[in-house]
Amino acid sequence: MKKIATSVVVALCIGVLTAHGQEGLILENGAEVTIEGTTLEASYVVVCSGSAFDYGNRLLIRNGGTVRCLGSMYVNGTVSTGVNYDWLYSYASISGAESTLDIGGDLRLYSSDLPGRTPGTWDPWGVPCHMEISDGATVSVGGTVSIQNASTLNLGSGGTLSVGSDFNASMAGFSYGSGSTLSVAGQLSGLSTLASGRRFEAVDVLGDLTVHGTFAPGNSPGDSVVNGSLTLAADGTLEMEMEGYEPGTEHDRLSVTGPATLEGELDLVFLDEFTVAYGDRFDLFDWDGGVSGEFSSIASAPLSEGLSWDASELYTTGSLSVVPEPGVVGMLAFFGGGLFFARRIFAFG
Repeated sequence: MKKIATSVVVALCIGVLTAHGQEGLILENGAEVTIEGTTLEASYVVVCSGSAFDYGNRLLIRNGGTVRCLGSMYVNGTVSTGVNYDWLYSYASISGAESTLDIGGDLRLYSSDLPGRTPGTWDPWGVPCHMEISDGATVSVGGTVSIQNASTLNLGSGGTLSVGSDFNASMAGFSYGSGSTLSVAGQLSGLSTLASGRRFEAVDVLGDLTVHGTFAPGNSPGDSVVNGSLTLAADGTLEMEMEGYEPGTEHDRLSVTGPATLEGELDLVFLDEFTVAYGDRFDLFDWDGGVSGEFSSIASAPLSEGLSWDASELYTTGSLSVVPEPGVVGMLAFFGGGLFFARRIFAFG
């Protein structure tokens, strides 16, 4: 393994730092590593070893830096006597546009427990650790995320957290700010309210969900389920991706097992220059629990001249169709009637 045991800074502009093939990277004894404008690869990453009085370790990924962790990553607060001073905290911070932390396995944030001690006290107790994702940075976790013993994970403004497995957003210590994006490929639980300004991408939601921000079901695109009720508030947006006609594979489809209450906007996002034509029909929703209300508007890329969306079946069968605009229908009817009249004159002339 590769250990960094003293306070150091790694700030290269180009190239790739490799922790010697299958070796891991361990920061301990007050180490600080900054990855800025370069890439670090390791089989696993441990920020703080967790031994007694080992604290204040830092992994900082800044300004386009990348860390590729092939296995799991552990950010470990440690056992210490003392009080709650910031310098005791071990943490990882990922910030800045194109800064990336890619974890192939699990992400675990925790502090060590001392038998017989009361959780949350400092006499002694595991000093909590922290992770911050912000300002355009992206953290991708192939496995699960766990947060334990008063440690914290903050998905800040402009940050993106992608979880490849299940994620429980009700874990103590998890918070997300305006302008952030949470993407869960497995089952998400514990997120009962998506606050305004937040973006949430999910395949399977367990429990009731109220949306004030942007909810993007599917998996670019995909088939999604809300296993409970769905409330789309007036300031909420439901975003559905479309690149073809097959539900769940070429365009998003959302099933809601409980009652759906709709007030906000439906936003249809066309992928790969996809266009629609007269007569196209898309099965977007399964309203198993029924629907009350309707979307305040249906937004999409401009349709061809003379076409519009027909939502007459959207709140029953969940289907949306492409039809001529009302004015075009009237013109067709007028000219159709004129042709019929001309035929009769010619026939009986």
